[in-house]
Formats: sequence, structure tokens, C-alpha cells
Amino acid sequence: MILGSVVKPLVPASSCARPQYLYFHSGVLYVACSTPIGNILAVSADGSIRIVTTPAQCGLPTGIVGSPSGILFATCGLTGVVSIDINTGVVQVITSSPACPSSSSLALSSGGDKLYVTCKTGTAAVLQVTIASRSVAILASGAECSTPMSVVSTPNDDILVACLNTGIIGINATAIRTVADRNTCEHPCSLALSPPRVVYAACGFQAADGGIVAIQNTAVTIATHSQCQGATAVTVSPSSGTLFAACEFGPVIAFARATATDLVSGTDFPKSQAVAVTPNTNTLYAGTALYRSAVS
Repeated sequence: MILGSVVKPLVPASSCARPQYLYFHSGVLYVACSTPIGNILAVSADGSIRIVTTPAQCGLPTGIVGSPSGILFATCGLTGVVSIDINTGVVQVITSSPACPSSSSLALSSGGDKLYVTCKTGTAAVLQVTIASRSVAILASGAECSTPMSVVSTPNDDILVACLNTGIIGINATAIRTVADRNTCEHPCSLALSPPRVVYAACGFQAADGGIVAIQNTAVTIATHSQCQGATAVTVSPSSGTLFAACEFGPVIAFARATATDLVSGTDFPKSQAVAVTPNTNTLYAGTALYRSAVS
């Protein structure tokens, strides 16, 4: 947990060696832990930690999204996509790993009836999954989006996908288009939506690349490689619109009103890889692979 510039350890590394994704829902922080094959943890406001899914239920969890009805959905790199009833704890398979090998991220449609899921390997890169019927439709192939890492959906269900090796694409009802090529965003690996239509992208998880772009009609660089080296994750505060970014080879930064501010240095909080923010209090949670606490 990061309040101002103060880091408060929350989840010990012994409980989560590598936090892949953080998601805040209904007052609870959910942590997708990917090492060695991982599980999903729930961290309550009092700091208590419980296991939500086991590796057998969701092997290698990589993404989480929630619905207003109290159902979470998670991508599991080894086992597919699952639903999690946070009231009963029941875990159900939505689509299996053969349909989506190495599932990496997901987004919920504006109507809450469909999931948009990315698959890092296989012939299908982006799937649309109808939740009630479990029917699957291919929205983009691996040739159209190489190694998809992150997906967001706007209120009118315009879908943006970060394709690690080919740039950022947009998908709507009629076409697939290039939103940002690799000259603009070298290795896009994380997307965050600032409603209604601004999307932020982290542009590289390697030391040699990075930076952050803002996408509306066009892509504009708002943080350079030197400001956020190895940008790995972005998230937006619903209340203030402030953008937060994890820079694997640098600080955790906040970006508000065209000004970037370092919250925690890369020395104090190395290898930051995931970020989430509370809806109302602007409390920031960050995950790291090299720290005494995996999540702070």
C-alpha cells in the first residue's frame, strides 16, 4: 500500500512470489500470483489474507475483472478462464485452455454479458466469450495481434488490445485497425481506460524501452522512456482521473494534469510490476518481484 510516498507492506513475498495483476473490488484487493503456478489471494481492509483459488482451479492467474453482481472473472494461463462467486467461493470454468492457450487478460463488455479475452499463443489472439452460453467467437487472430498482453473495452464496446510484438489495435463491430504501431509504443503490455474514451498504454517491460502513451483519436507520448523505464502496468483512479504507472526499472509514478510525480523510487521499491487504486480514497497498491513484501 502506498500512501503519499510511504510504503506499507501488505502481502509477504512468501505468500505471493510474483504478483502478476492487482484488482480492487468491493473493498477487497485481489492479487493474481503467478509463481510458481500461482493462486489468487484476497486481501481485506484489516490486512487479512485468504486464498480465493488454488493452482488446480486457476493455474498461473494473469488477469481479474469483476461484475456488479459479485462475480469475478479471471484468466488462468494454464487452465483457461474461470468465474469466481465472491459470496459463495464457487469457481466455475468459463472456457478451457485449449480454446485460449496462455490466456493473459480480460475485459467485461458494457452490458456485462460478454468477456473479451486475450490468448498469448495459438491461432486466436482475442476472443469474445458470451458468459451465459459459454459460446466463443474469434475477434482477432495471432497474425493480427502477436502476443496480446492486455485488453480494455470502452462504454460503446470499442476494444483496444496491447499486442506485445506488433503494437496496439482497435476492434469494433466492423473492422480491426492499428491504433499505435511499435514506433509509437515499442512493447505495449498494459492498458487502462479513463472513461469515457481515453486509454493509457505502458510501452515496454524491457530496460531498453518504456514510456507511456495516451490514446484518444491518436496516440500521444505523455511519459518518456527516461521517466518510466520498462513501463509494465498502468491504472487510472476513477475518482480523480490520476494515472498511476509501474516502471520495472524505475519508480512508481503518478501522472496528473500533465505532470509526472515519482511516488516511490525504483531503489526503494524495485521491479514494480502491477498497480491498482481504490475508487474513492486514491490509495495505491503496487506489486513487485524483488521486495520483502510482494504487494504494498
